[in-house]
Amino acid sequence: MISRSRNFFTKHTTGLLAFAAFAVAPVFSGQLAADVEVVNTFGTNNVVIGEQFAFAATGTQGMVIVDLATLTVADVVSPPAGTNSIDDVALEGDLLFTLDAAGAGALSVFSIANPIQPTLVSGPVPVAVSPFAGVSAASGRVVVSGGTGLLSVRSFDQDGNLVGGVSTIDLGIGQPDVLVADDGNTAFVSTDFAGSVDGQSFGITVIDISSTPTTIIDQVGIAGAGFSPGTAGPANFPIESAQQGDVLFVASGNGIAVFDISNPSSLQTIALIPLNTNPVNVDVFNDTLYVVGNSPTSTLAVIDVSDLNSPVVEIINLPAAGTPLGVAATSTNVVIADAGLGVLVDTLFVLGDVNGDGIVNLLDVAPFVELLSTGGFQPAADINMDGQVNLLDVQPFIDLLNG
Repeated sequence: MISRSRNFFTKHTTGLLAFAAFAVAPVFSGQLAADVEVVNTFGTNNVVIGEQFAFAATGTQGMVIVDLATLTVADVVSPPAGTNSIDDVALEGDLLFTLDAAGAGALSVFSIANPIQPTLVSGPVPVAVSPFAGVSAASGRVVVSGGTGLLSVRSFDQDGNLVGGVSTIDLGIGQPDVLVADDGNTAFVSTDFAGSVDGQSFGITVIDISSTPTTIIDQVGIAGAGFSPGTAGPANFPIESAQQGDVLFVASGNGIAVFDISNPSSLQTIALIPLNTNPVNVDVFNDTLYVVGNSPTSTLAVIDVSDLNSPVVEIINLPAAGTPLGVAATSTNVVIADAGLGVLVDTLFVLGDVNGDGIVNLLDVAPFVELLSTGGFQPAADINMDGQVNLLDVQPFIDLLNG
């Protein structure tokens, strides 16, 4: 359980730039609380969250859909015909992109307009993959990193149809993962360089994917990044990225490397947040990082980065028998993909429970009204989850009160 003694969920702010040095606040150590649920699915590699459902890649078993409201398995989707597995997943709106990174290599696109009955709308199409490959999509473009194969870029329309041609690029020895920027114009690629960049063998390559051919616009080496214990193929590698505004957070093997990406053609290092466990995956939500690692022990690090001069780190122990590989977070849930245990879910709070007593009832009305009048923010009061508490939350709040 994530400690509620500190407010990890401050309202999203800008101005996380121009930091040069920092001191890490004390690291707290806690035990996995009883309210973290292990949903006994197949072992999972990666996970994304769409509203109240988590979509977890389970390799040859396909994809498990977990209802986060009931903590039950809503459906299991087999790999699309002609493919062998689902090893990585990416989400963009109501579209879910799945990658077969273990077989011949294939990209598929599902509509999750009905999240418990995904509909295949495009693919599978062949993609170049080899050990350690990932998929990411945003704003009409989807990228498959390819591993030691070629990275490939495709466009898609609002219905999920793959359109136009394919642009490819080879960035070095390997490209284990990729994150498409929110605007869909650039992508940040985890790279095993064919040589040295900034004196390092591993780091991030920034590519322009807005036009053909795809071109490199910057590269930055990261100290300590690269192969480390606790990784698992075919789709995981300890150089995973998450974006919040103009800041990129990279799980780099020895900690979280933080970059200013306001100018994608010239990344600027902001900080390195050291961790005691080698991180293998990271997600960010409202100024809070969630980082999983499994070597030397399985942990979830929760990091308040509202002030990058003084990030606050809390380390939470995960089951020793597990192997956490992926993590995704929303305002209400943290979901961990575990290769041994399945899907782990921590429900952070109940939407509408503004006074924090665990129940949504009339006692929540007064603090809710106060937030409306003062313009304050409290995530449990952000019923429509748009990052602010305002009149748009009133009717959904009434609906919660009425059951």
